[in-house]
Amino acid sequence: MTIAPTDPYELLKKAESVVSATPTEAMALTQQVLRATPVGSLPGVRARAQLLLAEALWRTGDLSAAETVLQEARPYIAYIGTGAKSRTAQYAYITAQIRRSQNRIEEALTAFNQAVNSAEQDGQYSLQATAHNQMAQMQHQKGDSAAALRNLDRAISLRHQLQDLAGELRLICNKGIILVEQGHTADALKQLAQAQEKLEQGQLPLSSELHFRSTLGMLMEQLGHLEEAGRHYLRGRELAIQSGDVTAQLTLAVNSGEVHRQLGALHLAVPLLEEALRGAQEIKDTRIESAALQSLGTITSLQGNYTLAQQYFEEAEALAVHRTDVAGEIEALLGQGRNDLAEHHHARAQLRAERALHLAQESNRLQHVVTAHLLLAEVHEQHDPRASIQHLQAVRQAEQDLRAAAFAEQARHLAARADLESAHRQTEHERQLRNASDTARAAAESALQTQLEALERHRLHDPLCGLPNRLLLNVLLGNAMRQTQRHPHALAVAILDLDQFKQVNDAFGYAIGDELLKEVARRVMQDIGERDILARTDGDEFVLILCEEVDHSIEERLQRILMHIQEEFTSNGQDLIVAASIGVAFYPDHGLTSDDLQRAAHTALTQAKYLHSGVEIYHGGQVERQEALQVETALAKALQRQEFQVYYQPLIDAHSGRAVKIEALLRWKNPTLGMRSPAEFIPILERSGGIVPVGQWVLNEACRAAATHPDLRVAVNLSARQFSQGDLPGTVRQALQASGLPPHRLDLEITESLMMQSPERAATVMGRLKETGARVILDDFGTGYSSLSYLARFPLDGLKIDRSFVNALSETSGQAIIRAIVQLGSTLGLEVVAEGVETPEQHALLKQLGVPLLQGYLFGRPQPQLPDTPG
Repeated sequence: MTIAPTDPYELLKKAESVVSATPTEAMALTQQVLRATPVGSLPGVRARAQLLLAEALWRTGDLSAAETVLQEARPYIAYIGTGAKSRTAQYAYITAQIRRSQNRIEEALTAFNQAVNSAEQDGQYSLQATAHNQMAQMQHQKGDSAAALRNLDRAISLRHQLQDLAGELRLICNKGIILVEQGHTADALKQLAQAQEKLEQGQLPLSSELHFRSTLGMLMEQLGHLEEAGRHYLRGRELAIQSGDVTAQLTLAVNSGEVHRQLGALHLAVPLLEEALRGAQEIKDTRIESAALQSLGTITSLQGNYTLAQQYFEEAEALAVHRTDVAGEIEALLGQGRNDLAEHHHARAQLRAERALHLAQESNRLQHVVTAHLLLAEVHEQHDPRASIQHLQAVRQAEQDLRAAAFAEQARHLAARADLESAHRQTEHERQLRNASDTARAAAESALQTQLEALERHRLHDPLCGLPNRLLLNVLLGNAMRQTQRHPHALAVAILDLDQFKQVNDAFGYAIGDELLKEVARRVMQDIGERDILARTDGDEFVLILCEEVDHSIEERLQRILMHIQEEFTSNGQDLIVAASIGVAFYPDHGLTSDDLQRAAHTALTQAKYLHSGVEIYHGGQVERQEALQVETALAKALQRQEFQVYYQPLIDAHSGRAVKIEALLRWKNPTLGMRSPAEFIPILERSGGIVPVGQWVLNEACRAAATHPDLRVAVNLSARQFSQGDLPGTVRQALQASGLPPHRLDLEITESLMMQSPERAATVMGRLKETGARVILDDFGTGYSSLSYLARFPLDGLKIDRSFVNALSETSGQAIIRAIVQLGSTLGLEVVAEGVETPEQHALLKQLGVPLLQGYLFGRPQPQLPDTPG
């Protein structure tokens, strides 16, 4: 059947499809329907047409005409009554939007609530979800974010019931935005993980990815990752342009411009902000206009144009007040206060900052509370130091409140927050110093400097010897290589490794071993030039960057260092003589990158140990290739020849000291090559694929052994190959059935990097592993960049705190991180383990911090047999 172009139902259907994007077209279509439908006839058609016309008029800004049309529609709406075709909810919804545009906030909220109730009564669940969402946006704008989140949860549930994937994703992103603005970053991460899952489930419109990118950009901005936030905002802006969403395009132009401002790229920020301002004024969007004015005001104030900046801020404040936008009003007041302070108008700045603080406290916006206190501290700095210190103390209290409300976030970002607190401590000390005596000032400055230097050393230096660590070494080596390119001269990297150092630790203990390492570092430092650099990267391994007089005499210099190291060493009455080996590589002959140079030096070091020659210079890796081939050949037959062994290391209850769990660790001893390090042969097994059958053998052995000890659980590490090849869940079931081990006593440990390789497959495999009854544990927690998102996304039972945090327990920030991880684990129901525990002091601190399970050499080294009893 052919439908005539003037068919009212067809015209109304088309009007509904275009009303949001092109309201003028919808207006023309509905007016055509009304002209063709006599008054008194087809009440359903006229009601539908008039409501569409009112919506189109509202979208074009003609609010008076929209209200008139609504009044004309009321008799027809009442005539239709209730049911799926009722227009009562739509009438209330459009009324609410008009009241919202008129800034009649309470009337708008009442009308939205009427729309929700009518839509629920008439079974119009899509409209009900939309009204819930609109109410949420207004409530959050007013400062009632708790009510906003409740309405969003109801809307998300409705979209899920309707199987509206795109609508559900958009609402999840809206919820994420509110959580980001509240500072609840961990909860926002969970929302984004859900949104990403929705995005990956099917072909969704551009608007879905647009909302996801926008929310992700806000989260990255909240975390301080500005460059990444800028990329997401610009991508979202491109998607908005492609989809014709002008409002989103302008919003993301503002966000992108603000990020560029924070990065100092004003030449990129200003055009984006001016684009947003012009566009917002054209479409009469005061929210975007206010945000653009705020950012432009900040830029012009920084540029010294205080009069224009004040104009921008005042306009932004007026718009925010008109919209009842508490956050916008606070930010405009703070902007004006900073601008006043730059002009030395302290009294005016104080009034604005106090007003902003009052609003922030009333609306429970802790981040704004912090900012307002900081501004007030700066206002009082010169004239009232006591008041300044009080505001700085309030900042510390507000930040503690923020941390208490979002402790999950701290597991990944407490180190950065420690830097922020350090800066605040420095500021507070500086305020206090103004009234201190000269003697007290000197003492306080010394203490502060010591504190700051300790924080810096913790990040970039080895805590035992005080030398650069691996992170700082790579930076220094990169700098040295660049300087060599500009001023050509030879550059060498030498890796020094103590021979038989493990025997020293085993025979005399770790305290003697540590003293020996510090003495070696001292002796080497005496023998190198002023421009040379010494670093400690791992255990008994040191790296030298040699920049002075590097020529053929380098072997003589390094031999002298070795001779100095070999001089007798005495500690606690013990006389020791140690030897060392050194491998050397030259830049650029043996490598053009830091990794290549260090790899070549390691090759030379291997040859030096093999030949017992003391010092060897890299000569192409022939010895390494021969040895590697020998190792790979032997490794290929190791499983068949029963050369592998499983060693077990206990995990103890922090309070009782009982062993409650053991970790299975693979070891290889070849009759010719001897005992080989797992760091050497496991990567070879991974590359060859041999890790799959070997891993299966380890799993079977571990389950069999643990089944003989009814009080012990066993943990087995899984490799990337095992995860990606074969039927891993089937292998686990087979091992459990063959051994008789109850599934809940098997822990399967995976690393974060493994999950990052293929999150979708990882989630699927982990779900199937959970079906076996085994537990899944995240190893090395805190070493990746997205641990929190994985905790929210994947079915985990526990996590292991990386040993680097245990090593940093002597620092306040290290303890704070572990305390936050313990709280996070407790909240999410995850078992928490700390590995790498080597001293009684670490044991005591971890016990005090609430870590339930501990693992490390303090409680036992890996052994080829299980303990006779679990205690």
